[in-house]
Formats: sequence, structure tokens, C-alpha cells
Amino acid sequence: MRFLIDECLPPELVKIAEARGHAASFVPWVGKAGLKDWNLALLAINGNMVLVTNNSKDFRGERSRGGHTTKEQIHPGLVCLNCHPAQRDRTTLAQLFEVALEEIGTTKI
Repeated sequence: MRFLIDECLPPELVKIAEARGHAASFVPWVGKAGLKDWNLALLAINGNMVLVTNNSKDFRGERSRGGHTTKEQIHPGLVCLNCHPAQRDRTTLAQLFEVALEEIGTTKI
């Protein structure tokens, strides 16, 4: 699986994905820092990458309205690492990503 890690997350998530045998890129490392969310969604979709973010409202939509990824009929996926801003430290985000990867690893896609 290929992951695109949003710039709002720590770059260490790339190493976590790679340690589990996945390919991963960090938005600033591919020269796309500051890209608007709808363009970031298209970058992930066109690159066949699962987008990893903590900005879920823009991508999955707020209150069932649909976000940027829902405008596409088919997309590789979206991983939202949501937590309270006071808990949004590197360690917590890394732990949340590990849990997500565990779940993905046990799911037939």
C-alpha cells in the first residue's frame, strides 16, 4: 500500500509505514507543502496513495456532507488520525497510525 502523509502530521509516520512494508511520502518532501486540500486529495488519488491526515473534516466531510475525497467515485483511501488538539503530539499520532496500520493489515482489500 502507498501512503501520502499530510504536512499537518509528523514526518516520522513515513518510517512507521515503511517499517511495515508500505511505501510512504511526506507532502513537503515531494514539493507540495501548502497545497490546498482539494489538490492534495487529487494528488493522492492520481498517485494511487492513501491519504493520511488529521484534517478529516475537509476530506471525509462534516456531518455527512461529504468532503474532497467523496467527490471522486473511486479513491485509494483515507486514514484520519483524529484526536483532541491537546493530545496531538508526535507520540500520540504515531500510536494512532500504528493502530490504523494494524487494522489495515488485517482487512482484506
